Amino acid sequence: MSRKKSAVIAGIILLLLSALSAFFVLFLGGLTAPKTDETTPHYFTYEGSESRIYLISSSSTSMLINQTYTSEDGQQIAQGSHLYTIELTLRNDYSSDNPPPSIETQTAPIDGTAYILLRATLLDNDVSVPTINLSQSDFSVLSTDVTALVLASGQTNTIQLLLATNQTKITGFFLNMTSLSDSVPR
Repeated sequence: MSRKKSAVIAGIILLLLSALSAFFVLFLGGLTAPKTDETTPHYFTYEGSESRIYLISSSSTSMLINQTYTSEDGQQIAQGSHLYTIELTLRNDYSSDNPPPSIETQTAPIDGTAYILLRATLLDNDVSVPTINLSQSDFSVLSTDVTALVLASGQTNTIQLLLATNQTKITGFFLNMTSLSDSVPR
C-alpha cells in the first residue's frame, strides 16, 4: 500500500511541476507575450546604393484585432484576425545640398524632403507570408502593398506599419524601399 501511495504522490508532484512549467511558458513571457524583432540601425538601400534614410530602430508585435478593418483596396479584415505591427523610427539625412533622387516632373521645392514608398514583407523562416497592408500613407499611391511616407530634411519620425495575416508563425520581416524621390512619385 505504501508503494502505491508513493507512486500516486510522485504522479501528483510531476503533474504539478508540468502545470507550473506551462504557467511560466504561457503567462510569464511565452506564447501570450508580444514577439519583438530588433533590426540593426542602418541606411536603407535604394536601387543598389545606400540612401540617406536611416532606420534608427524597429520592433514588431503580433496581436488579434478587436475591430473590423477595411484595406485601401476594399478588403475586409474581420475582428479576431491576426495583425502584425512593425514600429519604425526613421531619420531623413538628406538636405537641400544633398537632396534625394530627383524625378522627371518635380512637384515640390528641392529642400531635402524625401518621399518614400516602403514595403514590409513578413517571413516564416525565409518564406514570404501573404499579408494585407492596413498602414496609413502620407500621400496617395496606386499600389496597396506599400506605405507612402514623407520625411522633411533632418526629421526623425516613428511610424507603424500594420499588416493583417492569417498566418500565426512569423519569424521576422523584411523592409524594402521601393521608391525614393524629392517629389511625390507618380
